[in-house]
Amino acid sequence: MRECISLMKGITITGKWEKHSYKILKKIGKDGVGQVYRVYDPVRNNIFILKASANISTLTGEYAIFKQLSESNNQLKEYTPKVYELDHFVLGQNTIHFFIQEYVFGMNLGDYIRNKEKIQSHQVAKIGSVICNVLEYLDDRGYIYGGIKEDHIILDMYNDRISIIGFGGVAACGENIEPASHRIFSLGILFCILLTGEMVSVNRKLGKDRLRQLLKRRIHHAAWQNIIWKIWFGDYKTWYDVKQDLMGIYHSNVISFRRKSQKQEKEEKCFANQFVYFIGVGSLVFFFLSYIITH
Repeated sequence: MRECISLMKGITITGKWEKHSYKILKKIGKDGVGQVYRVYDPVRNNIFILKASANISTLTGEYAIFKQLSESNNQLKEYTPKVYELDHFVLGQNTIHFFIQEYVFGMNLGDYIRNKEKIQSHQVAKIGSVICNVLEYLDDRGYIYGGIKEDHIILDMYNDRISIIGFGGVAACGENIEPASHRIFSLGILFCILLTGEMVSVNRKLGKDRLRQLLKRRIHHAAWQNIIWKIWFGDYKTWYDVKQDLMGIYHSNVISFRRKSQKQEKEEKCFANQFVYFIGVGSLVFFFLSYIITH
């Protein structure tokens, strides 16, 4: 496969068919599809992601999956960025194919891991359920995807949004799909890393006693211990099974948060009423003393 040449910062490229022009702002990196750039469209006055490759087949596969997800009638379209045109341009003697993708704000999980930042339990559960939803969707449509890379998952804490921004390496395999249970294990490793904030050294050969010690020492949440235990020893057979347990953690945390919020609201109202009462009493005392002194 030919290597796509790098695009210099500041140059403007124009697609041959759609005639949309984009200014290259920054090269973000490289994934299984090709080079990834942050670009600016002066006509729409907006920032986008441009994925470029000299090999059109690597682009069309990922583009088709994003297109399916964005046009689906379920919640999955909330988890993936929109894609726009698939086009190409000529630079010198090179034909470069590209597609345009919505720019998603936030920080990818790879950066969280490299910075050794822990993510709250309910957020890890939500991330896991999103991954399970998307991989279940791909499996049902005959695609095989070994595992989602940490750098392809964007977490936007401000807007509480989780997005999967890359599917490089997806292949259409019809019905000959490796059982989900074989791929769920990598999800368990990701959970361990996110919950502890560190690169935990674990593998399938880890025995029950050592795994039990690891969970007791590093992960104190009983429901999470149960999920990771079941992942390690192959108790989950489908993405749906994992998702159900993950949503149990997520919803229990939300309910707990709401109860705390309601309790806090009652305490604040009680404090406000007491404050108003003391202000009223204090005012009466002040006016009474003023009257006595002046008369």
